[in-house]
Amino acid sequence: MSFSEKISNETHGVGHTLSQAHPVTSQNSVITQGIQSIGVQAWDKGCFNVKISKLKK
Repeated sequence: MSFSEKISNETHGVGHTLSQAHPVTSQNSVITQGIQSIGVQAWDKGCFNVKISKLKK
């Protein structure tokens, strides 16, 4: 597994820890099912920020 795949895979795991589901549309996202090597995308960052801000309340 390449470095970018490892980073994407770990980020995917963090997303599930934050109760993030796989996207139902074809988003560029590390949360998409399967091994990704694209790195964290804007969609991921936005979703993670929403989840984290809810946890802070």
